[in-house]
Amino acid sequence: MIRACSFFGGFLVGSSLAFSSSCNKPSNRPFTKNENERWEQLAQIQCVQSRRNDPEVELQRLRETVLTREKEQQFDQKFQRIFSSNKYFIKLKKIYAQALEMEKLHQFSNDPQKDILIDRPFTEKENHNFEEKSLAICLQSRKNDPIVEIQRLRESEILTPENECWLNQADQEVGFHHKDDPAVHNRNIYLEKLKLAKKAYGQALEIREIFKSTHYVLIHAQSSRWLFLSDLITAFMKHKNEGKEIGHFQYLRMVPEVASHDITLYSKGKPGLRYEKNEQSASDLLFADLCFRNNAHYDSARSFLMNNKNFADENKMIAVTTSILRNFCPHLSSQECFKLTEKLFDLARNDPCIVGNLFVLCVPKTLSEKMMYPAHPAGSPCTCHAEENLRNRLEAIQNNEINPQTCCKALPTLLNPQFCLYTPEMTPDQMKILMIETDQEYRNRVKNETEKMVSVVYKK
Repeated sequence: MIRACSFFGGFLVGSSLAFSSSCNKPSNRPFTKNENERWEQLAQIQCVQSRRNDPEVELQRLRETVLTREKEQQFDQKFQRIFSSNKYFIKLKKIYAQALEMEKLHQFSNDPQKDILIDRPFTEKENHNFEEKSLAICLQSRKNDPIVEIQRLRESEILTPENECWLNQADQEVGFHHKDDPAVHNRNIYLEKLKLAKKAYGQALEIREIFKSTHYVLIHAQSSRWLFLSDLITAFMKHKNEGKEIGHFQYLRMVPEVASHDITLYSKGKPGLRYEKNEQSASDLLFADLCFRNNAHYDSARSFLMNNKNFADENKMIAVTTSILRNFCPHLSSQECFKLTEKLFDLARNDPCIVGNLFVLCVPKTLSEKMMYPAHPAGSPCTCHAEENLRNRLEAIQNNEINPQTCCKALPTLLNPQFCLYTPEMTPDQMKILMIETDQEYRNRVKNETEKMVSVVYKK
């Protein structure tokens, strides 16, 4: 928790805690212990984020929350005569009001009465309100310069010294897939990669903090070059569903109208099978890390993020693109499909990114059994631990607990298993998928060009 200082000579006084409407209590009853922790997260993020506001804008926000008329008058009487410049007086008043806000948050977080409240989980509506408001604050900062954003995440105590320590260690261990990677020979490019990756991971950690009470939060990385595939499927699905809002979601695979099987085909399959060699299973399964600290070469989101590579080569991607176009637009001729594919690949060949894109997958805990299972490399189900203890294992992994109860016994080099998500169940009404892009301008160009193309060729 961020600590505020009473640097105005005892001028800070205690009163009831009040923040803006985006941080209001779920109801008029007292907070429970569970709600205290989650509300403090949201209040803290908002306090830190608003430090960069224009002084007048920030003072107006604080007048609606902690800077009462009485306190402002007391401040004016005490300090206004000292300053000949109104500019500096306004800045000092802003600092004072922000200190009031942080002091009240600190007082509340240390209130002994919190410990005697009855622990009641959030209702579904309360969870939704908290998560949406917190996420909106988080997503506002995606366009920040990496250095500014990393500092914000440190101030918000998302990028803690411990988190930064394991991120730095992972950077040294993850390795490069290809010797021709520019970062192998150019230290400036390598340092830029580290900075972009740290920003992406910090934002993913922040999203996990928001959703971890109700969801299992996983990460998946893809080459930025193939970003258009996800945008292509998403744009087609929006047209197919007549513009229905999909919220925080990005399609990463084609979703069949009716699935011919469920996740048990894979999760109950024979251990040791390599599912990636089968075209159907390659479409049905998506690999992701529940343990953000995984950095296994070729078997972790961090490896693919840092190397900005996919397993599939260009020929495979051409086949996938053609398949998507034919699925949604059977009226297109082979020549038309070829031209559209070439246009999309021109976007890919002009990709300026040096790291991949990170996707944050939020799976509701109530749906986890039908949507994901722990797996060894290539999708073979992990049977290292008793199945009835899976929920406890998931909670432990999400909380970064690396111990014999979470690690794979058969694979000592793999700290925690990856998870396979069953893509036919990955729909916007069941989960959230948020993308953390590393180049906003390129991302917008790909999305706009893809959506423009789809609007022209799609027919009901």
